[in-house]
Amino acid sequence: MLMYRITVHNSLQDIDESEWDSIVPLENAFHGHRAQLFFEQEGLVNWPPRYFCFRNEQGELVAHATAYLIPTSLVIFSSGIVRSVVDWIRTFWPAFLQPTMLECGCPISPGNPVCVRGDVDRKLLLKALAKAADMEASKTNVKFVVIRDFEDNDLPFTQGITESGYIQIANLPTTLLQIRWGNFEAYLKDLRTKYRAKVRRGMTIALRAGLTTKVRDVFAESAEDLVREWQNVHDHADEYAREELTTEFYAGIGQGLDGRCRLIEVLQDGQRVAHALAVIDGRLLRWLFFGRKKPMDRDGAYFLVISAVVRLAIEEQLATVEMGLTTYSPKTDFGAEMIPLWVFVRFRGTILGKALPLFVKFFNPVPQIRQRKVFRSTHSS
Repeated sequence: MLMYRITVHNSLQDIDESEWDSIVPLENAFHGHRAQLFFEQEGLVNWPPRYFCFRNEQGELVAHATAYLIPTSLVIFSSGIVRSVVDWIRTFWPAFLQPTMLECGCPISPGNPVCVRGDVDRKLLLKALAKAADMEASKTNVKFVVIRDFEDNDLPFTQGITESGYIQIANLPTTLLQIRWGNFEAYLKDLRTKYRAKVRRGMTIALRAGLTTKVRDVFAESAEDLVREWQNVHDHADEYAREELTTEFYAGIGQGLDGRCRLIEVLQDGQRVAHALAVIDGRLLRWLFFGRKKPMDRDGAYFLVISAVVRLAIEEQLATVEMGLTTYSPKTDFGAEMIPLWVFVRFRGTILGKALPLFVKFFNPVPQIRQRKVFRSTHSS
C-alpha cells in the first residue's frame, strides 16, 4: 500500500506558495495559498487552522487539506422547541452542547476540503486524512472531528473515512444554478409561467420601493458598514448561522482572493440599504453573504439580490452559480437545484464514540431535497 509522509502545520507561512498552489483546482479559490493565508492572519482569526500536507516517497506534495478549530453547536440545524430550550440554557451556560471541533473544510463556503494531484488514489488519501485528523485532534484535546463536504459522486472514495470510525450524516444541501442563457431576458423567458411570475413579483416590489443594484469590485473602504449590515441579518437568522465576520474580513477579502470578489449593492436614493458578497471562482460564481441595514424590511431586496447574482453570472459568461445553504424557497424559485452534501463525524471517545454522532444526526434534520421543474427547456431542471 502506498504510504504518505504527512505533516501538519499551524501556519501556511511554513509552506511554499507555488508548491501549495500547484495542486489547487481552478474553481477552488478559497484553498489557494493567498486566500488561506488571509483567512489565517485576518479573515478568520478566531478559528485556528491546521494544514495537512501529504507527500509521496519522492517528497513531492500530492495533496493537502485545511482544517479549523471551530466551536460548533451540536444542534446547529435544530429549530422549534429544541432550539428554544438550548438557547435558554446558553444564557446561563454559553458552552452548552457547543464543543470545539476540528473541521476539515472551508468555513465560509461548501465544498470538498481536499486538493489532490491527478494521479493520487483518493480512497487511500481520504483514509490517510481521516487518521491524520484524528491524531491531530488527540494532540489538541479535541473530541469531535468533522470532514466535509462531499457530493453523491464523491461517496465511492470515502470508504476509508468510515473504516476509520467516522459516521456519515447529511449536511444542509447547497444550491446550484447552471447558466446556459446569453442574457437575463432569455433566462426570464425560459422560466415557466408560475416561477416567472414569482420572480417578476419580487423584483417589482423592489423596484416600487425605489431599489436598484450596482456591482463593485473594490469596497474595502466600506468594510465597517458592510460587517454591520451582515451582522443585522446574521443576528436575526432563523436557520443555520455560524460565521463571525469582522471588519478586517470585508476590508481584506478582495485582495485575499486576488480581486475575484464582487459586491452587489442594493441602493435606495443613492444609499446602500443591502448587499451581497460574491466571488468569481473560475467559471463558478459563489454567493457568500447577504447583509442589510434594516434586517426585517420586506421591500424585495432579497429577490433583487438573487436576480442580480444571476445577471452577474450571465454577463460574466460563467457556467454555474452556487447560492449556498438555507433560504431554499426563493433560490429554487429562481431555478437553483438543491444538491445533497455529506459530512463525516467522529467523536473520540469510547462509550459515546458512536452515540454522539447519532445524537447530532437526530437533532439536526436537514430539508428534503426538492427538485422543481422551473424552466421550459427540456434540458433544464
